[in-house]
Amino acid sequence: MADEIANTLDLTPINHFKETTKEVTVYGDEKQPKEPKKANLKTVQDGLLNIIEVGEDAMEKLAHIADSSELSSDFEALTKIMKELRETNKDLLEIEKTQLDIEKKKNGGVDPVHPTKIVHNTIFTGSSKDALDELRKLKETDNGKN
Repeated sequence: MADEIANTLDLTPINHFKETTKEVTVYGDEKQPKEPKKANLKTVQDGLLNIIEVGEDAMEKLAHIADSSELSSDFEALTKIMKELRETNKDLLEIEKTQLDIEKKKNGGVDPVHPTKIVHNTIFTGSSKDALDELRKLKETDNGKN
């Protein structure tokens, strides 16, 4: 049937789509928990990653369709998918930022990705005049910021 439509409209059929199937478990009312479980950040993050993966695949397919049909409605649909993917990526970044903030609080304010390094036994190799000059420069820059 797709070949008939393609021949009628003088279009080249797209045959490189891959079919995907996923098993879905549906629970009846008797098996559903009475209280919904709290969604943790990992579950939300995995869900967003899945949405992004499926959305990128759909965007690629729709780009081929829009390119071959050159209809404004197809390009509008493609633009909507691109916008939704952008928003989903922003949401994913916010989740990761929240996750880092939580880990930072657990570590007593230390960033788990970029922990601060404590240096002991440092040695200044200069004269007292050099040290005073550096302190004056620091004071001037601090006054300039305020």
